Amino acid sequence: MIKKSLLFGFLLISHAYLALSQAYVGKDFYLANMEYYFTCNDTVNVNQGVYITSPHKASIKFTNPNTLGPSYTATLSPNKAQYFNFNEILYPLHYYDVEKISSYVAHITSDSDISVFYAIQNDSFKIYRTKGAAAILSTNSIPFGTEYMVSTNKEYKKFNCMGGPIDFVAPQMIILGIAPLSRIEFIPVAASPASNNRILKPYYIELKRGETYSYVGKRSELSGTIIRAKDSLSRFSVFAGDHLSGSSLPDSTGAICSSGDDYGIEQMIPTTSWGKSYTALPFKELFSGYYLKTIASQSNTRVYINGIYNRTLREGQHFTYNVTTQKVTRISADKPIFVTQFLKGGACISHSIPKFKLGDYEQLNLTADTFSCTSGYISTLSKFDFWYGDTFVIPESYVNILCKTPDTASILLNNKKVKNTEWKQSAVIPGKSYAQIYLDSGTHSLKSVNQFNYYVYGYGDRQGHAYQGNSNTQT
Repeated sequence: MIKKSLLFGFLLISHAYLALSQAYVGKDFYLANMEYYFTCNDTVNVNQGVYITSPHKASIKFTNPNTLGPSYTATLSPNKAQYFNFNEILYPLHYYDVEKISSYVAHITSDSDISVFYAIQNDSFKIYRTKGAAAILSTNSIPFGTEYMVSTNKEYKKFNCMGGPIDFVAPQMIILGIAPLSRIEFIPVAASPASNNRILKPYYIELKRGETYSYVGKRSELSGTIIRAKDSLSRFSVFAGDHLSGSSLPDSTGAICSSGDDYGIEQMIPTTSWGKSYTALPFKELFSGYYLKTIASQSNTRVYINGIYNRTLREGQHFTYNVTTQKVTRISADKPIFVTQFLKGGACISHSIPKFKLGDYEQLNLTADTFSCTSGYISTLSKFDFWYGDTFVIPESYVNILCKTPDTASILLNNKKVKNTEWKQSAVIPGKSYAQIYLDSGTHSLKSVNQFNYYVYGYGDRQGHAYQGNSNTQT
């Protein structure tokens, strides 16, 4: 793992208000911390917490459904993002409890609509710094009786620790119970170091509200693992990630776009909200491109890239597609799929100082083309924690907007029409246009009388963040 600065706080945070569902906006959230996330067995310097933001003043409360630890209350100012460190608010953390039922859960409630972002960062022995972050679905956006499939980045290498390499990789998932009782079946694609579990064999667990079940795989990833409800009254969420992840794919010159090695964590999207078509837009200023992971919900799924047949996938099978330049990519299929987009590391991007090594690995869950919104709220945060940096880079924030070409005239950013010169077209998405717009610090609004999709992202010196602007989940 390289020495790196932590530009964690320019976390990009976005709200979306949808007719279908207010997935990342709400008044009720459940969050489980990733228990296995530490480096060199150093739990002291692992910081976990949440960023919370809202366009309104909000009274928020942290509680544990099983009364572990005291409750904590706070007042949130409008149009500002506030960070709550779990240790400081006495939220109980547990760092290793694999294949056991635990109760280390935060229940976050508010009297106004808020958005919640889980944030984890590690400062092991003041040498290595890594980060990870994920947007959290509101409770109302999590359906009953649903199914999930894990889709994350590949944990691609071991790292030196205390004079030698760690002899395992630790992709992890956590299942969090929300209903009074959830009956759950899961089928792992990797065995666990804590047991002799056989891969691709169904296992059955029951979780009460506020209970969690953690599973760590021996292999480099858990993508394709199936977690499904056994009855219509079960309701639960799934978090998954990797404690050492990064980009290892080349750009158009063949240079490997590696940089920092980071935590990768996301909240999984129910398969009921997957779609048959996704559009991946390029990240502005990241000239090395990006890569995509596509996973199938059903067997015999035929997948097309830019309209050309690519391959057929079985249930839970996935593949990675590398895009080496700044171009649009359309992934489609004859059955529901899920597509995640990844920022590459900044090592192969030819920027002059001070933008040397701009960007870093980050995962972005894409929204199916059939889901869209008519308004959104964006808050950018510019808080630095500089450490061991080669360069000083001011954080850069952007928004990508996608809509039908005739609707571009109706898109308003901060109540002003987006300039015609901002809109671009691509042959792979006929009839549609997209814009990549720089955002200054502060809050921003998006709205239109017509439907659109948008993504918020940004980066700095070997750091990157990206989030869906709108939801692709439905209750």
